[in-house]
Amino acid sequence: MAITLTICSWLLVALGVAMKAWLYPHPLAFLPYLFFPFAIISARRVSTRAVVLVLTLLAVCVAFWFFWDASVRPSTLNLIPLEIVIVESLVAGATWLVVRRIERATHAHNAA
Repeated sequence: MAITLTICSWLLVALGVAMKAWLYPHPLAFLPYLFFPFAIISARRVSTRAVVLVLTLLAVCVAFWFFWDASVRPSTLNLIPLEIVIVESLVAGATWLVVRRIERATHAHNAA
């Protein structure tokens, strides 16, 4: 189960990178997908891997929704692509930091 969650997380990161390259090929747009691999690598328990998978899926879905809508028709979403990237980056970075802290605390508790 843990391996499946990890593989799905890696595939979602690859899908997110491909989607951003297609819909919004700005160098800053790839910043969230630099943080998610650290969260995937840091996750050890199945529950933590599931949370990382869900957050990665949400980030990819929200980004696709915003950037697809902005590319298909003119709307107010055309004005905020950088804000979406910043929020995605903050979520990805926070995910990595929280997962790393949880796994360190769990490892220290199990070692004691």
